[in-house]
Amino acid sequence: MAADPQPTDAPWLTDRDGHPALAAGRCPACGRSHLPARAACPWCGHTTVDPDPRTAGTVVAATTTILPVPGGEGPFHTVVLVDLGGGLSAAGRLRTDATDPSAVAVGSPVTVAAQALADGTVRSHCFEPAGAPDA
Repeated sequence: MAADPQPTDAPWLTDRDGHPALAAGRCPACGRSHLPARAACPWCGHTTVDPDPRTAGTVVAATTTILPVPGGEGPFHTVVLVDLGGGLSAAGRLRTDATDPSAVAVGSPVTVAAQALADGTVRSHCFEPAGAPDA
């Protein structure tokens, strides 16, 4: 796999210690997290929100098709629903070199990654199996 592009081209992505992260926020007043981060808490309206980036989670559901997708890495296209902790979840494509759709299962740990177009522009977030190589 190619090294991750810089996620600064996509506002829903941020950087945490050199790794892509989903830009979540946490309200200091009510303590609830939200994704994506907003200027005010969507739960209580408090106008101060602390950054709460999420870099990893656990797969809670997955589905795989065998239809090719534009920009895909092969014939398989797997979408996962990931529990990010703190009541947050996100769906995204699974980025993997594996052509085996069973490469990830419910309960598998995954990390957030940035998916880029051929020119390096970040298109979206995606997930990859935890421990996958960066290059």
